[in-house]
Amino acid sequence: MRNIKKILIISIVFLSALIVSCKNINDKYNINNATGFQSTNPKKNEILKVESDNKENEVLVAFFSGYDEVEKFAYVISDYTLADLYKINPVIEYNDMDYIDNENSRIFSEQKENLRPAILNNMKDIKKYKYIFLGFPIWYDKAPRIILKFLESFDFTKKTIIPFSMTDDYDIDNAINEIKSIVGSNVEVLDGFKFTSKTLLDEATSEVDNLNIEFKIDDRYDEE
Repeated sequence: MRNIKKILIISIVFLSALIVSCKNINDKYNINNATGFQSTNPKKNEILKVESDNKENEVLVAFFSGYDEVEKFAYVISDYTLADLYKINPVIEYNDMDYIDNENSRIFSEQKENLRPAILNNMKDIKKYKYIFLGFPIWYDKAPRIILKFLESFDFTKKTIIPFSMTDDYDIDNAINEIKSIVGSNVEVLDGFKFTSKTLLDEATSEVDNLNIEFKIDDRYDEE
């Protein structure tokens, strides 16, 4: 009987620690079912969807999330590197029916026919950026066509693209090879990161550290 009580007490302590740990992560990045994923830094939200006017920043996190959770990793990477954050939105938004996994769905047609969905409020230019983190889901073993539209909109010569993706079903090798073919040999495209539904948020920062890149960041978020 004492052993059973001891096991129950240990189990309760372990579960309590786990709940606290999860709550800390959720509080840090303000994740909840009602509002979705939002950065806790209000100044960061001001530059979401548009590039910053600060000329010193050389890092950009651009992402298309779709129905996957790429967005939360984009926020984490952006917060961690103090990068500008840009969300790639299509002119015609995707709905639940567009994501159905069959040959009649919108995403299947876009991938098969190699279409280029128009981007809403695309960036003016990317000249000031040296490093571009590029986030996207994997659709039918490739990046969404809107990512190719984004890549074809700018000259990435002498820049470094760092792809990151969230998928449980595919590798990102085909997506990276396609990105390389579009941007050309004068652009460095790194192997990037593949996240899954089981990846913890702080693992994204570890991946950034593993790049061993000393990013030039500015002080626009410092307290005055």
